[in-house]
Amino acid sequence: NTATTISGLEESTLVDFALRRHPQEIMVDRLHKEHIRTSGDMSVCDLKKFLSMKLSYKPAVHFQILASAGGKGVILDDEITLTQVRRDVCDIP
Repeated sequence: NTATTISGLEESTLVDFALRRHPQEIMVDRLHKEHIRTSGDMSVCDLKKFLSMKLSYKPAVHFQILASAGGKGVILDDEITLTQVRRDVCDIP
């Protein structure tokens, strides 16, 4: 399995995570598959768009994405990338 690279571009780091519906959420269904692997360059805003499409719920801006960090939930800003969430919020290098 040979990966093709383009000169001057770095390969995006993949991020694995579980995406679960909040226990008190009643307006949307849960995802069929909770475990997701995607590019670390993906923004929280793009993740909301993905959720909107997968769950057939609009508008995407109504979603809030929370990360569990130190036993507390942190609401993630739309502009932060998943790599930044992993590194800065969840403290995973």
